[in-house]
Amino acid sequence: MKKLILILVAFGVANIQAMETKYGIGYSNIDVSDNGESIDFDNIELSYHVSFDNNFAAEFSFSTGVSDTTFVAGNETVTWDGGNSYFLKGIYNINDTFYVSAIYADTEIDAESAGVKLSIGDEDFGFGLGANYEIPNSENIIRIGFESYDFDISATNTSASVDKLTLTYLF
Repeated sequence: MKKLILILVAFGVANIQAMETKYGIGYSNIDVSDNGESIDFDNIELSYHVSFDNNFAAEFSFSTGVSDTTFVAGNETVTWDGGNSYFLKGIYNINDTFYVSAIYADTEIDAESAGVKLSIGDEDFGFGLGANYEIPNSENIIRIGFESYDFDISATNTSASVDKLTLTYLF
């Protein structure tokens, strides 16, 4: 919670110097893979985007799962769900269309098996890239992006790769 408050304060201060702020709503698909096995989640994202005048931007996103995935291993059935996740992005716009980003991800995944619920969380840094499409006669933007970071599962001492594909409408 302290991190969330600090991030919101930082965006409030950044908003004073910002040229432009936008809000966003989007869909993301998060794919978590390890040793050839993968699970994926559909998420809805809300974001706050701040553009600066030197091709740089910052964005805070909140993501929550809207569908779950069932995984069967032997007699065990495990239901995986994308929990609440937070992302802080530093974005560099290469030109009006393409961008690259550095990401701080605080990701949570929920699992349930035989009535036992478990929540796994991790924080990590990653990278992203994507494209913006400015809607004609409007200041609104449609963005498609790809992000990648690691997700460490401390209980099993393994690290999974997370690939995230997003489609966002910034208004």
